[in-house]
Amino acid sequence: MTFVLEEISPSDHEKYQLTDKNPFTYNSVQSNEWLIDRERNMYFRKLGGRRRDDPYVMEFHCFWRGALLAICFDCRLEYITPRDVKVKWRYGGGDPLPVNLRPYINEFHADLKEALTLYKSSGLGSPFDSYVVEFDF
Repeated sequence: MTFVLEEISPSDHEKYQLTDKNPFTYNSVQSNEWLIDRERNMYFRKLGGRRRDDPYVMEFHCFWRGALLAICFDCRLEYITPRDVKVKWRYGGGDPLPVNLRPYINEFHADLKEALTLYKSSGLGSPFDSYVVEFDF
């Protein structure tokens, strides 16, 4: 299976015991959508971001191989045409992988890239016709 970009159902919210607090800012989570791969029991959820002090930073929770990680990314858009963009994702910090998962760093990065490619620039609300996605991690 692969990631699905969808709104989080109330039953999934309860099943995965999702918190409504952003661990970076302690503000409420701004989005009720996620990328989930039910077969791999993995999800990627936007917590917030595009803050006034740094409008390019986006914050996510990633549940991967039993570990819940808070991760920041720098997201920059480069317009190709008014309806087509290049999205550049750069790792901006967050929780390190637990020691037992560090041997799998390449698989972790591949899964993050898969999720961010589907997320495009802003999840379900992504407004552009086409995307080119690049990564700096």
